[in-house]
Formats: sequence, C-alpha cells, structure tokens
Amino acid sequence: MDIDRLLTSGHHKLISFANADGKRWAVPVNGMKLALAIYQPGSAKGRLLKRLLPVMWRFGMFRRMLHADLGYYDLIPSVNQPCVDSFDAKALNWSIFGGTPSSDSKATIQCDNGHDILGYCKVTDSPDIALRLFKHESLLLDFLNSFEQMRSRIPVALDYVATDDDLYLFIQSTVKTLKSKEVHQWTPLHQRFQDELHSLTATPMKAAETDSFLSIRRLYDTYANVIPEELRDFVSDSAQQVLANLSDMEVSAVVTHRDFTPWNMIVSDGSLFVFDWEYGIYHGVPGLDKCHFLIQTAIFEQHASPESVIRLLKQHEDIDAMLLKIYLLDMISLYASRCSGQWTDSDYDTLAYRARLLGMADMLD
Repeated sequence: MDIDRLLTSGHHKLISFANADGKRWAVPVNGMKLALAIYQPGSAKGRLLKRLLPVMWRFGMFRRMLHADLGYYDLIPSVNQPCVDSFDAKALNWSIFGGTPSSDSKATIQCDNGHDILGYCKVTDSPDIALRLFKHESLLLDFLNSFEQMRSRIPVALDYVATDDDLYLFIQSTVKTLKSKEVHQWTPLHQRFQDELHSLTATPMKAAETDSFLSIRRLYDTYANVIPEELRDFVSDSAQQVLANLSDMEVSAVVTHRDFTPWNMIVSDGSLFVFDWEYGIYHGVPGLDKCHFLIQTAIFEQHASPESVIRLLKQHEDIDAMLLKIYLLDMISLYASRCSGQWTDSDYDTLAYRARLLGMADMLD
C-alpha cells in the first residue's frame, strides 16, 4: 500500500527509504532506534543499515546513497485516532512499513509511546483484504486467546475499524521490545510452541475435511488453470495423486499459522511470540508450519538449491514425502489464488522452485 495515503503535512520529521524489492519504510528521526523495530531486514546489508541509520541519517550523502527522503508529516486523523484509542495513549509515536509488494499488500504501523512498543495497526484500502485477511486474523486470534496457555504468546486483537475515508484498520497488541530477538534456526522453542498449539487445537477428522485437503482440491479444480502452462500438468497430476492418497485417511488436524517464519515471530523473555496469523487455518495437517519455516529460511536467507533443501529436510525424521507434497501444493494453491494468473517474475521463480521440490519429494522416503 502507498504510504503517502496515510500521511498528511505535519510536525513529525520522517525519513523514508526503500529496498531493491520495492518495500518502503517511513520512520521518525526522533526515537529512531525504537521506531526501527518495524524494520526487519533479512540480509547482512539490511542489518548494517539498521545499525547505521540512527546516526548517519543526518548526512546528505548517506541519504542520497539510500535514495531516502526527509519530510514533516502527521498520520492522517482517521488512522491516528483509532490507534490512540486502542492503546489508550495521550501521545503516540509511529513508524510505517508499506508492505511487501503483492496482491495482498497492506501497510503496517508500529505504535509506541517513546519508551515501549504498544502494538501494530495493519491498514488497507481493499475491502477484500480487510475481510479475507484482517477479519479472519482477528477471529483466529480471539479463538487462540481463549486458551490460557496461548495468552502472551500471540497478539490480542484490539480493534477492527472501517474509516469514513475507505480505509480498513486491524489493531493488535505486541510484547516486542528492543531486547526481543529473531531466531533463524529451528530450536526447541519453536518445537514447544508447535507442540502446545497442537495439544490445544487437535481435532480428529477425515483428511478430506481438513483445510489443507480443501486447499489442494481448489488447486486441482480451479487454480490449476492459472498455473503457467509449462508447469500446469505436473502440478495438477501431483495434486490429484495427493488428494487420492489423503481421501481415506484420518488425521488429527491442528491450527496452522501457514507463514511460520523468523520474520513473523520474536523471542521475548525466553518465550516465542508469534504474529501475522492472517493466512492461518483452523484444521491443517500437522507439520506444515515446520516445513514452511525450514524451507522459507533455506530459500530466502541461505539461497539454497532444491537439492540442498532436500538434504536439510532429511535431517528431520518427522518430515516425509507426503507431508512435503501437502505443504508444497497448499502453498502453490495459496499463491495461485492470490495472483489470479498474473505471476510476477518473483512469484514465478518461487512457483518453479516449489515445483522442483515437489518433483524431488519422494527422495525423503
């Protein structure tokens, strides 16, 4: 989403900058260290920028190297006031991330009081995203927070607002601090979180009734038509095979995050806190989140080849060929539903990579 839609001329001095992927941030120069908690770079270059920016932003040459801009802005009232009300704050500081460029792109605003991060506000001008993602995430968080064991480990949904200027806001809490850490390897903390989630939400059911099966069914019945022609038959045949294998199985379905990655979680006070549940499902096949974590970090942080990913997955006895196929087909289905046949170069590369992994999945057995 365009950050400019959320800003008006005002009194807060902001620096805005973008990366090579088209992602854009706007952060205040006062209290920048806290404001930059919204900036979660995956690369060494990005992490260096995060350390340098609070000091170097003053230098014009540095800003020109970043293609960064300085300006004085306020958050538009229709967004600012609901945040002030939700966090019961007399004065609110904020920074903005414009979102990852995609059909589901939305802005995220980090709110703080100058000392503590209070929470986050997601913003979109799309009624579809508001209903399909924001409202869905709000309901899922309410469900998970009904379990005492999950409280303080996931956000609390604070408000869902439709503004008079055709924006939609979803406001939620956080426990994030400057001492919070991202962990980029699968650890006992991640396994304990998943085990707890599974024990609380497990539902015995036929595999054919799970959200995972239905996602693959939609891929086979509908979305296969938007898969590029050179991959279409292989993806469709793979989906048909998995659907046939699952049709008579019984599983213990569990709530599944579906984007369980280091950039959607933090470690705070020794516990894993997991956010961004917008793609979550209530009845997923167990193990999908672990697959996603391992594969996404391998692809986007280690730039691993499909062969290297298979070698990595072989080290985890709880991941077999069928689980990998279910995971890959579910992700292909999700992306196919989002792009509606309009595959960007990046989306196509990711699709082709997943198709290669799909063809190698039997090496896990």
